[in-house]
Amino acid sequence: MDKLEDEIVSKSKINIQKILLFRRPALIILSPLFLSPLLLHSDPAIKCAFVVLLMAIYWTSEIMPLAVTALLPVVLFPLIGILTSKEVAHEFMNDTVLLFIGGLIVATAVERCGLHLRVALFVLSLVGSQPKRIMFGFMSVTAVLSMFISNTATAAMMLPICQSVINLLENTKTLESNRGGGDSEKCLIENELLQEEILPKSDLNIQIEEQQNLSKTNKNNNLAKALVLSVAFSANIGGVGTPTGTSSNLVLIGILPVLFPGIETGLNYLSWIVLTVPLMIFCLFMCWILLAFIFLRNCPKVDETVGILLKKQSDGLPPMSYDQKSVAFCFLLLLSLWIFRRPGFMPGISDIFPANSTMNDSTSAIFVAILLFVLPSENPLNNFMINIKRNKNEKSKCLMDWTTMQKQFPWGVVLLLGGGFAMAAGVRASELSTLMAQTLSKLDYLPIWAIQLIAIFSDNASYKYMQ
Repeated sequence: MDKLEDEIVSKSKINIQKILLFRRPALIILSPLFLSPLLLHSDPAIKCAFVVLLMAIYWTSEIMPLAVTALLPVVLFPLIGILTSKEVAHEFMNDTVLLFIGGLIVATAVERCGLHLRVALFVLSLVGSQPKRIMFGFMSVTAVLSMFISNTATAAMMLPICQSVINLLENTKTLESNRGGGDSEKCLIENELLQEEILPKSDLNIQIEEQQNLSKTNKNNNLAKALVLSVAFSANIGGVGTPTGTSSNLVLIGILPVLFPGIETGLNYLSWIVLTVPLMIFCLFMCWILLAFIFLRNCPKVDETVGILLKKQSDGLPPMSYDQKSVAFCFLLLLSLWIFRRPGFMPGISDIFPANSTMNDSTSAIFVAILLFVLPSENPLNNFMINIKRNKNEKSKCLMDWTTMQKQFPWGVVLLLGGGFAMAAGVRASELSTLMAQTLSKLDYLPIWAIQLIAIFSDNASYKYMQ
């Protein structure tokens, strides 16, 4: 009887696997066929709903790359008469997309020269060796970096460092238990850990592949769980802090002028920071308290060796290289241009130019991005003297090059952002947004806070699948 049941279960699994093989072509073909009755309607809003629903199905099921799905408005909107090809193409390279591209180029340059790793190790060396303080250090660094680098890239950069600290803690506990944990053994423990190279002594190019070792961590190690989760949560929380922190912020900035044309929203880089950074700090602090309460209530104190080794790693770093200093200068220059372009409480940089000129945040972002492809990555005076001595005319490398752009720049995210703007433009042109507003107006009997809760939970639910 048991054998018969096992055979039935195994055959069922095989049949399910065979069915799943046809899932992708079935969804690609059947989804537009199922939604095709919407195209028979004369109302442009209903026709636009066909495109919106089809893209939502393709995005959530990921049967095609997300960036490819984002290109559907280029094909469908002109065919069904919602927008012209020229109008759709404009949305893929508008002012907000250029702002995103410029910010990503600067972030890629920061990652290329290793400046973010230097900042991370420096801050972690200051927080000490106690579990709650270590977690607070990781969350602070991750949130700040995520304000200017994409959430995914920040988490991918911090996780190997997190894994190294977890390994360090595990080896410290093992050595202490083997030796009795006496204070007189701290130097010996430290030497053995350094010999094992848990954190590289000189090479800071930590490979992302080390993330795979996270699965080997003891499942009962609450500190390891807390550190890994803190990196994930703080990367998302930090992305709220600046307009360029995550693409969702730029979507809002790009859609506002479309939905409310001719209205001055007063939303710029500085006003966004003033509005969101206090909220970001509050959310980060509450997340730290919650994770500490869940995972670190009964966590034993960690030996000071961890703090000592992190401090040694930071102190052992070589001086900032020329390219790191140059990238840091460009980064601070971009922040200054963004913040003081039109601060509101004082004359801004945009006031220097003629009255008929227009300077947006994308102008500053692209300007600094161009600088990165022009400024040398090594001291030009040193290179000049070396070329004279060698009687050569070697071309000096720049802070950014196109090869790095091709390898590291997330072009798919740019297309995804443009596809979202194109969809929003189609929704507005077809007046689907008006139809949706009229439908949602039936909820006007609910209090404001209830409507906000519905919007928050529905947005969160869709975000989990569509991000």
